[in-house]
Amino acid sequence: MLVSVSIHYTNEYADYQTDALKNRTLYSRGSGVLQSGSVPRKVALQAALITQILAIGIELIAIFLSMHLWVALSTLVIGILGGWVYSLPPLKLAWFVIRMSYQKSPYRRGFIPTEL
Repeated sequence: MLVSVSIHYTNEYADYQTDALKNRTLYSRGSGVLQSGSVPRKVALQAALITQILAIGIELIAIFLSMHLWVALSTLVIGILGGWVYSLPPLKLAWFVIRMSYQKSPYRRGFIPTEL
């Protein structure tokens, strides 16, 4: 749960500028809290780091108490790293996927008519 929350904060931080460009809906453009100015942008990054540290700390305690195996910690770290490389530079995989899907789109290449 904490990793999921941390990835949400990471996305809020990373998508700050693009979320400000369009009208926000229930399903897109983030929460709008950072764009409104009621919370500084750095708070989202700090919250992401804090929730990640808490998640790793709780997992280490569970491993120490023999409640989890080490593989659980490695899975947790892979999830955290996946969230970071999806949203933040240098990779920003989210933008790479969007660019690639747009370039390969049949609509983009004219194979499917967009007008009736």
